[in-house]
Amino acid sequence: MKLPYRLTPILLSAFVAACGSGSSSSSSSGAGSSTHSGQFVDSPVSGLSYRRGNSPQPYTTNANGEFQYSPGQSVHFFLGGIELGSAAGSAFITPETLAAGNEQISTGITRFLLTLDADSDSSNGIQIPSLVRKAAESELNPASDFADLVGSGLAAFATSANGDGERALVNEQDARDHLTKTLKDIADGHFDNDGGVDSDGDGVNDAVDSCPATPANATVDVNGCAENQAS
Repeated sequence: MKLPYRLTPILLSAFVAACGSGSSSSSSSGAGSSTHSGQFVDSPVSGLSYRRGNSPQPYTTNANGEFQYSPGQSVHFFLGGIELGSAAGSAFITPETLAAGNEQISTGITRFLLTLDADSDSSNGIQIPSLVRKAAESELNPASDFADLVGSGLAAFATSANGDGERALVNEQDARDHLTKTLKDIADGHFDNDGGVDSDGDGVNDAVDSCPATPANATVDVNGCAENQAS
C-alpha cells in the first residue's frame, strides 16, 4: 500500500527545522537553571525589595533573607523610594557589602534595618512587614544618606513606619556589634546564629575551628590548631 504522499526535500527541511525550533525553546527554558540563591544578612532580612541587573521587575527577599541572581549580575536593594545600594550577586550580601566597606554607611544601614524589624528581635531575623514596604513607597529618597542617620528623614521613617508608636533608633554601638557578629557568623559560609563564637579564645570561629579546645595563649594556624594538635 502506497502512502498518500512523500516528504519532499523541502517539506523534510521544514520538518527538521520545526523540530530544531522546539529543541531551542527547551534549551532556552533551561537557562534559568543558572540562577543562584544568595542571602541578605544583618540577621536574615525578609521583606526587603530588590531588582536584578537592569530589569525593572521588583522582587522581595523571602523568610530566610534569600534573593535570586545570575552569575555576574548586580542586585539592587531598596525599600519603596529608599535606596540601600547595589552589589554583585553572591552567596551573602550585608550592609557592609552595600557600603563598600564604609563603616559609617554600613552602621547606618544596620541601624535602619534593626529599627524597622517588626518584632524588634533580631535573634529570629529582621522582618520588614508589608505595611512598612507600603509606607516606603512615598519616601522618595534615591540618594539615601545612611552615613548621617541621626535626625534625618530616614531615621524618622524607621522609628515610625511600623505604626506601633515612636520607636527608639537602635544606637550606633549596638548596630556595630550586631553587624560584627553577623560577619563572623558567615565566615564559615553559613548563617547559623553561632554568632562567631570562639570558645577557646584562639581567634578562630568555632564554626571553622578544627581544634575547638586549644589551650589558652597557644599559637594556632588558620584552622585553630596549635602545632602539637595539627595532624
